[in-house]
Amino acid sequence: MAEFLVGLLGLLMIASWVYMMVAQFKSIYKDRSVFEKIVTWFSIVTLILYFIGTISTQISG
Repeated sequence: MAEFLVGLLGLLMIASWVYMMVAQFKSIYKDRSVFEKIVTWFSIVTLILYFIGTISTQISG
């Protein structure tokens, strides 16, 4: 179950990073919409959570 959740979190992270990179080419951060800013911060938070989840699953199993 934990591996599934970490994998799902990883997919969300990758999708968010791809969207963020596309949005970065279109505009500067301060000119982004609220949605784009939310996606940017979501990708940063999910990256951190992904690494924490990966480390914890390797330690526990």
